[in-house]
Amino acid sequence: MASAIYYLFLSLFTVICFVPFAVLFALTVFFDKERVALHWASRVWSYGIFRLCPLWKLRVEGREKIDRSRPWVIVTNHQSMLDIPLMYVL
Repeated sequence: MASAIYYLFLSLFTVICFVPFAVLFALTVFFDKERVALHWASRVWSYGIFRLCPLWKLRVEGREKIDRSRPWVIVTNHQSMLDIPLMYVL
């Protein structure tokens, strides 16, 4: 039952976020070629998804091992539909 309630709130939150994000896209599509503004908005949506469920705790381990002077590829295993929002949060 808790999962159904969470997915209901997730769906409502996503629908509510869609309209302002669509407007943001329409306003920035010609000027923001790298989609920085839309990426920022997607990160806000992702953080919201993980904040909707108070039972979830997001913990990232090993962040100190990342050498930021080199490029990295992070790959998910797609075991849930939350992999994409999780990648935005990371």
